[in-house]
Amino acid sequence: MANIIILLLTTWVVVSGHVHNAVETEMFAIPISPNLFNWTYQEFDQQYRFHASMQGKPELPSWLRYIYSGRHHSGFIFGTPPRGTKQPITLEVIGLNRQDFETRRVLLTLRVQPKQNMARHEVELKIDNLNVEDLLDEHRMTRLKDILRTKLWTESSQDLYATFLASAIDLGARLPLKPSDGEG
Repeated sequence: MANIIILLLTTWVVVSGHVHNAVETEMFAIPISPNLFNWTYQEFDQQYRFHASMQGKPELPSWLRYIYSGRHHSGFIFGTPPRGTKQPITLEVIGLNRQDFETRRVLLTLRVQPKQNMARHEVELKIDNLNVEDLLDEHRMTRLKDILRTKLWTESSQDLYATFLASAIDLGARLPLKPSDGEG
């Protein structure tokens, strides 16, 4: 037992220096992948597990969420910083390699910039037919906002941004009959 504890203590690696910027009242997403920990994905199903929290706290702030995507083999920390957010915020992400039980810790610094001009057009998204992690992909979110700007809500072409994203399940809808089907 003592050998296992010593082994676990010797495999704890701390990586820091990752800085991310966000703007008050605008949704953002930070991808959490094995590359963040200098690991490579080796086709072992569910090889890595991640846990995110505020440094020195057991959880993330109430306006931040963490979601893991088995399909992408990575997770996302996402949310919308409220006005007056104290900064900088240091997030701690613990990564566990379930194949060899190596544990690594990454510190992420989140700098929240004040919003200069509040937008007149905000989008709150409740997702029924997609998985949330699909819209956390920056390209998909940009395409969705482009559709809103050009086809559905042309008055928002200059200042549209997302402020909220949640799945229908998180907001009280039923789970799929087969969990492997995903939410969308």
